[in-house]
Amino acid sequence: RIPARLGAEMLSTMQSFPDRVARLTRSLLSTRLAMEVALSVELNRSLLSKSDLVPYFAHLAQMDPVVFVRTLRSAAHHNAWRHLPHVNVPTLVIAGRHDKFTPSWISRRMAAHIPGAELLLLREGTHVAPLEYRETVEKRVRRFLEDHGLTHPGPSAAQLPEPASSASL
Repeated sequence: RIPARLGAEMLSTMQSFPDRVARLTRSLLSTRLAMEVALSVELNRSLLSKSDLVPYFAHLAQMDPVVFVRTLRSAAHHNAWRHLPHVNVPTLVIAGRHDKFTPSWISRRMAAHIPGAELLLLREGTHVAPLEYRETVEKRVRRFLEDHGLTHPGPSAAQLPEPASSASL
């Protein structure tokens, strides 16, 4: 963790030079080094390929770094625990057991405090568990939506147009 004083000084410096910081951040996040660091420190290298991370890093690179740091600082001082018992919609909490950014104990506690919430805890997952366990997450979300009547009925197979390629077979 960064000491509060150092964090405040970093934010102050970032606010003094926002354009330069944004350019530097975009440049750094576009490097192979950024991906290697992420794969070595936070992400599960055995469950991801670098191509999985390209859109993730592209999104991060477009974020305003000053706003991002302010958001992180604010999140460190505020929480919504007292609101969770009042959530009255179907809720599926998805977490990676090895997430260092949002530790799994927080996700378990969140699911326990939301009435009727379900928890999908991915054993080897990290902060990008939905990328690491894409198929598992997609299947579980689909089942969750179906179980709660939150899906639109799609066209039946009889209503789908016949693929053009099948006519030539």
